Amino acid sequence: MIKACAGKREGRWHPTWITPRMMAAFAALYDAGNAHSFEVWNEDGALVGGGYGVAIGTMFFTESQFSLEPNTLKLGFSVLNWHLARWGYRLNDGKWSTPTILDMGFRLIPRQEFLGLLAEDTGHGGRDGRWAVEASPDIVAGWNGAANSAAEDRG
Repeated sequence: MIKACAGKREGRWHPTWITPRMMAAFAALYDAGNAHSFEVWNEDGALVGGGYGVAIGTMFFTESQFSLEPNTLKLGFSVLNWHLARWGYRLNDGKWSTPTILDMGFRLIPRQEFLGLLAEDTGHGGRDGRWAVEASPDIVAGWNGAANSAAEDRG
């Protein structure tokens, strides 16, 4: 997953912050049960969308994401946010205000509010260890994430 997020994008090239050293750090976080990925695979078995991030307490920090086919990132985020809400997460920090995450219902919050949420989090709750999918996309499709969303974006 992390290599897919670090890959070149059609029509643009830029150096990525996801260096081999960062990959090793996230692999260690994954092994410790703190980093998690969300993945979307097409009918041919190819990885076509998803992302990864770090869970701390009841906060999830999406670090990077990618999409190689239309709407695959939106599908991945929907399933991720359904799980985060079900598991008691209070926030999914989308990191950057991209059109995709804004379309998904992420919203900018003032820095002071973000820092307040961090200060209120006890570090307890959420989901420890490795994660597994508990619902298929058709179940998630009926969920109204806007009503009880875990999706946020820091501003």
